[in-house]
Amino acid sequence: MSHIKKVALFGLSMAMLTLASANTVKDSLQFGNQQSENLHGVKAELSEIINGKFNLSARKLLPPKEEGWRGGRISFNVNVDPDNPNYITARFWGGDINEEQSRLMLFIDGKQVGQRHLGEIDQLDIMYNYPRNPTNFFYKTFPLPENMTKGKKNIELAIEAQGPIWGYGGTFEKYQKPMTQASRGIYAVYIHTEPYLELLYNSKNTEAWDDLQTPTEPGEEVLDYVKEKVNKAIEKDLNGKDKIEVGGIHFLAKAYLVKWSAAYNKAQVIDKIAKAISIHYAEFKSNPDIVGKTWEGYGAIGDAISLLAKPLEPYLDKSIEGTGKSTKEAWSEMLLASRNWHIQNRRSYTNQSMIVDWYIYQCNRGIAVLTPEKAWPEKKNTSHIV
Repeated sequence: MSHIKKVALFGLSMAMLTLASANTVKDSLQFGNQQSENLHGVKAELSEIINGKFNLSARKLLPPKEEGWRGGRISFNVNVDPDNPNYITARFWGGDINEEQSRLMLFIDGKQVGQRHLGEIDQLDIMYNYPRNPTNFFYKTFPLPENMTKGKKNIELAIEAQGPIWGYGGTFEKYQKPMTQASRGIYAVYIHTEPYLELLYNSKNTEAWDDLQTPTEPGEEVLDYVKEKVNKAIEKDLNGKDKIEVGGIHFLAKAYLVKWSAAYNKAQVIDKIAKAISIHYAEFKSNPDIVGKTWEGYGAIGDAISLLAKPLEPYLDKSIEGTGKSTKEAWSEMLLASRNWHIQNRRSYTNQSMIVDWYIYQCNRGIAVLTPEKAWPEKKNTSHIV
């Protein structure tokens, strides 16, 4: 391709992304375009240029030549606003996939931006084996640390490919896995001073988008397949052992209310659920500390009882052999222990706290059916939920 054609293609690709608030955009870089990369002093290690979607160039970062978790890296210089907060937006193709959850990490002047696992600033990208947005580009926006851009007009950024991680690994070897596949294509980055980048497409340069169609396949057969899988799971629970795990009890309770399911309105389902809950009660009595073994406690059982309050009524006044208690008293004792333990031992970390709080709420819903006088009023039951 001649130099003139390359320049023309670069101009076309930039025109396709007319920036709505041009005065807030401080800089932009099209990866794989020689002119743009030269302007930004791009240095690439373990990287390849690809002809990506709509004939736009991009760069992929490759795995290390020998086994390791740090792969390819590209560094580049960009202009920033010395007086205001700056943001970076990266452009990716939503249809890219691979079989490992490799990551892209951003660096500013050699320092990592964001956390590698469960932080307030995520990694630049985490790859998946399914497409994020099969027919479109998607964009990831990060704030750049203000203390590293304040008073500066130009900074060095870098993007590094890294292998997947297992966030709960107790050793580094278990936590960090090697990178074995190339990253997704990185098409462009934009530096701007607004916390979002609004893009307008120039109608003269949108021919590449004209052939995008809403998929017509797969159709309802997907739902039929899912329903078949659900019904097989229901039959397995109904024909299996009397003990069903807490989540399985909740599953059957919900299935009982769904018309197309194999559990719909079946007396066998109610009987199975009642037996399973009583088995959990017996385990609780033999080891009361069991309520603290999981984040969920017996919340899912509480919700199942709430959902099936009417069909479970015939079981509630029956006594549980060897306990001297009615079923409703026994089940309520178990739910109360779970609710009260978890309200005093709440988690402090984001998703964990939300999970625990939700199951506290569900425990109380079950208590309200069994022993209403021991249940918290709805206002109190929701007061701990953030």
